[in-house]
Amino acid sequence: MCDNKKQFYDLDSFFKSDFLESDKLVLYFNQKSIDSSKAAKLGTVISKYQNLKTLVLWLNYNNISKGVAALGKRLENCTNLTKLKIYLRCNLIFDQGISQLGKCLEGSPNLTDLKIYLEHNKFGSKGFSLFSESLKKCSNLINLEMDIQGNKINNGLLNLAASLENCHNLTSFKLNIGQCYVCEEVEDTMYDFAVQLGKCKSIQILKLDLQSNSIRKSGYEGLAIMFKSLMNVHTLDLNLLANLEGNSCISQFIPAFNYCINLKHLKLNIRLLSVEYQQQMKLQHSCSKIKRLVINEVDF
Repeated sequence: MCDNKKQFYDLDSFFKSDFLESDKLVLYFNQKSIDSSKAAKLGTVISKYQNLKTLVLWLNYNNISKGVAALGKRLENCTNLTKLKIYLRCNLIFDQGISQLGKCLEGSPNLTDLKIYLEHNKFGSKGFSLFSESLKKCSNLINLEMDIQGNKINNGLLNLAASLENCHNLTSFKLNIGQCYVCEEVEDTMYDFAVQLGKCKSIQILKLDLQSNSIRKSGYEGLAIMFKSLMNVHTLDLNLLANLEGNSCISQFIPAFNYCINLKHLKLNIRLLSVEYQQQMKLQHSCSKIKRLVINEVDF
């Protein structure tokens, strides 16, 4: 079924399409039993759209696995892309697949808006590091949103922050690494990531979902340093649900928030951190002194 020249809900209909002049494609192919060979064919057909500037690709809950490498390689031909939104939740994607997906981004230097959702796949630190390296070539990015929860990326997170330093126009960054347990093996991983991310001075909107990552004192110290560095942030959404050493979290954040001179919208989730009542009151008092703050939502 084809609603118009830009939207497809049926895989076979898209394979037979000849609307090659379209500059926008929206493809809804969730739960279509797409395997490696069909994923490769999908990429081949997409690559024929030479004028493509916007691509929205829904591929959740398929069985693409190694086929994502072929898909990514075909997408390298889409050199005019400015907006890419791709959903690949639960597709048995391993290191090789995600690294090849990163290569396709290198072939799209005009990207300004990238949203990529890779929750609950099978890649690890090596694959994610290579993927993150590719983001260095996306120097025109303005908006970046990534959801990689449920993948054990560990030190791969550090390469992500380092690569984003090259994205000088980045104003909005949203990252979900919930249940990635990045601090389980190396406690300082969150510290190093946060300090590095603090070098991305252009960020104005920051959303970090860090729940269930075994974050401890050093991680909170890194986040506090990041707050002090990102003075242009006006919207901050931070989810620290179900981490460790909650009182240490508060003691670090209280002085750090004093540096957030442009902060207008704050949402902070620190439930299940075992924060003492006295520390809760100190944090709320600290937030109340931020003069520009319009929305202040702290969930204990």
